[in-house]
Amino acid sequence: MNSMNHLLSRPVTDLNGLTYDNAVASYGKIILKHFVNSSADATTLILQYLSLLPLKNDLEESEKVTVALLRLMEQGHPLLTTENVLPRVKEAIKRINAFRTEEGEILENEGVALMCIVSNKYQI
Repeated sequence: MNSMNHLLSRPVTDLNGLTYDNAVASYGKIILKHFVNSSADATTLILQYLSLLPLKNDLEESEKVTVALLRLMEQGHPLLTTENVLPRVKEAIKRINAFRTEEGEILENEGVALMCIVSNKYQI
């Protein structure tokens, strides 16, 4: 995880944008699959991950990451819906929606539907 943190702490440029987005996506997959039920450290990792969203360089990966987050929110994942984390999830979703407005739709049908469901469910 230290090497991942080192990569994520670098400034994003045109030269490393795709690498950065793929590193963020990988980081999120690791956290969401392996740490979500393990400890208080999971909350810190999730908050760090949420602060890195949305992905802006690899739009295909951005859609995958967004849909994965929305699925977990639709299911009411216990870590993402705590009073400490939920506000940060809402902020991340608002940033994703702003990016969708600026850059054009990045989500396919399932993602758009999930965004509507989650936005209504959590009043985003």
